[in-house]
Amino acid sequence: MADLFQLGNKELKMSDATYAVDTQGMDNYIKDLKTKVITDTKTKLEDVKGIQQAVDKGWNGPAKNYFLKQLQQMIRSIEHDLDEEANDLNTKLRSITLSYIDQNRDIAQTIEKQSGFIRKVN
Repeated sequence: MADLFQLGNKELKMSDATYAVDTQGMDNYIKDLKTKVITDTKTKLEDVKGIQQAVDKGWNGPAKNYFLKQLQQMIRSIEHDLDEEANDLNTKLRSITLSYIDQNRDIAQTIEKQSGFIRKVN
């Protein structure tokens, strides 16, 4: 019976147990999230052709130039904020991944101990 272990009130065989963490999947998720949210948002922010055309049609002089300069500064500020949020999110998601790895290791060690053989899990 060395191949059985308890999970609550249910006995399971070692062959029923699988454990692993898909770190590549998390990396892909982070990359896709950054591409779809951050990069796409920046692209939309930088597309000011419509605003530029409207301002060019109806506005002249220093006020127009000041407005366009302020618009560009605001876009850069928003992009900077987006980058900061992306970095924070990346840190949080990597922390979650490490937590999953730790939990997975603990589960594997528990399964191995209950199944009658002990092997060091790094």
